[in-house]
Amino acid sequence: MFTEKAQAIVSMAKDRAYTLGRNCIDVESLLAAVAADREACVRLAECLTDGNVADLRHRCPSFESPGSCPGTMPPDEAVRLLLDKACELAGGEGVPDRTHPGLVGLPHLICAAAMSVEVASLLGDPIAPIGSKQAMRLLARWVMDSESATGGLGELTSQLRGLRAALLARVFGQDHAVHALVEGLYNAQVTAGADHDRRQPIATFVFAGPPEPVS
Repeated sequence: MFTEKAQAIVSMAKDRAYTLGRNCIDVESLLAAVAADREACVRLAECLTDGNVADLRHRCPSFESPGSCPGTMPPDEAVRLLLDKACELAGGEGVPDRTHPGLVGLPHLICAAAMSVEVASLLGDPIAPIGSKQAMRLLARWVMDSESATGGLGELTSQLRGLRAALLARVFGQDHAVHALVEGLYNAQVTAGADHDRRQPIATFVFAGPPEPVS
């Protein structure tokens, strides 16, 4: 039903609700989970606070360090309706993600949350839920951006594998640093596909030394 990213948010909300002794996943726990995840928080801020991530995090409940819920937990009525709306947005009448057909992705979950009256009420004035047209516009852009980024992942992976092999052949005793550098480059490119604030510039600074002495 959910992509890995969307499922992670729901699972985090479940763990928080369980830790607080609740018998169902509530809107407060869902919002805390969203605020604890960078991509989810950036997307919800774009929907509700004109992209002000700090303001949104300030309004959201804290996540802290919840325990792990050992079993399943049903959503309360407000969260159930929110999840139903996310399913609608991911379906044929909405904006399905062609890279994950039939699944509710993080963008669908976030737009459904942004349309929820209960979410807006919990966040406080002057937050207001967005309408279906605005949600569809955001989804269309997010899904298109995601598909564009995914389409280039094969080429990106191939390039970074070549870079890693070249560095490992030239740099000795620093294998961990080479792997960390390549992973950082990959994460920067992938994150830029979801986070508009981090698209430009994407910069990586490599400090290597000591320099080879000049003869």
